[in-house]
Amino acid sequence: MIFSKKKGREIKKKMQEGCIHDYQITIADEAFSELEQQSLTQLQGVVSLPGFRQGKVPFDMIKEKFSDKLREKMFSLSARNAIDEIIRDEKIVPVVTPLLSSPQFVPATKLGFSLRLECAPTFEITGYEKIKAVRKIREITNKEVEENVEQIRNYNAYLKPLTEDVPVGKEHYVVYDYEAYENEKRIDENCAKGEIVFMGNPGATIVNLPQNVLGARKGDVVEFDSEAGGRKLHFKVYIREIKEKILPKLDEAFLSQLGAKSVEELKENIEQMLKQQARDKTEKEIITQIEDELIKRNPFHLPPTLIEEENKELTEMFKKKAPQIAETMDEKTLKEKLRPAAERNLRVAYILNAVAKKENLQASEEDYNKELSKSLERLNSEEERSKISNVFAERKEYIMAMITENKAMDFIRSRADIKSVKI
Repeated sequence: MIFSKKKGREIKKKMQEGCIHDYQITIADEAFSELEQQSLTQLQGVVSLPGFRQGKVPFDMIKEKFSDKLREKMFSLSARNAIDEIIRDEKIVPVVTPLLSSPQFVPATKLGFSLRLECAPTFEITGYEKIKAVRKIREITNKEVEENVEQIRNYNAYLKPLTEDVPVGKEHYVVYDYEAYENEKRIDENCAKGEIVFMGNPGATIVNLPQNVLGARKGDVVEFDSEAGGRKLHFKVYIREIKEKILPKLDEAFLSQLGAKSVEELKENIEQMLKQQARDKTEKEIITQIEDELIKRNPFHLPPTLIEEENKELTEMFKKKAPQIAETMDEKTLKEKLRPAAERNLRVAYILNAVAKKENLQASEEDYNKELSKSLERLNSEEERSKISNVFAERKEYIMAMITENKAMDFIRSRADIKSVKI
């Protein structure tokens, strides 16, 4: 399809696939001469040759001495002009730098090239009112509260060495050294000191260690055969210490550390915390339901490069937050697993921005300053406040976009049909 043709300049649209727009640009005849003159004029202002002042080098000399620069300038100008015309007439918005490829150049005659524009999706936002969602209400039980009390006690527990000569039991923690032998030869890489194991947990550095150590006493040496790395070894385990876990009593001192005056107040605080957690979880579920429906009602293609950029960012974030899990996968596998999340993030962002534009819900300077103030209120030192202020200033555009998206989601949520259900 001929998109534009005038005075030897032709822009032909070759293909559109999703957000990808491909064009073929050809400059010839009168348009080529005009482009060459414009390029020579611009180069004349920057090039220099011995015997000529800057800005006074003749065009013929520029063609002879700076042919590569001239060709580069002509491609640059023609691409920029073509892009401006395409954007204006096709009403598309490139999201990455347009790609120029397959350049062809015939001196004094013609030039041509392919141009690829990767653009923002175009769609008519719809179906964002009266979205159905379910709010799951869950009662907090006394059992949950009691379990959390015990979790707090366990978190604040400590290990106390036993002074009495008692045998190792399943409730004990054992501090031990061990040596490994293969064919009566000591294997240094399979020896260690100061290991600790909970006897109630079957997992241990040495396979079957808890079973063999049960009943031993401090100072004993326990010998047995086991495996390590697929090798059959003989182990000598030296029992250095036997410890028991001491849980703190729910006395006045401990309760004071937890910000409570009584056990009843502690349990009430825990119940309120669990209720808030349940509410927060429910609210996230509601947002997810709304997002799912918005995506379902507004299908559109996404720019491939933006998907890759979002996927890369999510991958780096995942590596930092869950390094142990990330290490179990290669880069390609990790990206494949995170790709659906990357696409979802982009879809939701485009939809929310479309709603914001349609409903005139753009972020204001007042909104931005409120977000900054909230962040600064949580900080104690001037150094921290200064750092956060700089981050906000550097990422102002991103923060304003996030505020706009939040406004759009609040708008959609306020008009959603949310039904409460007890579970």
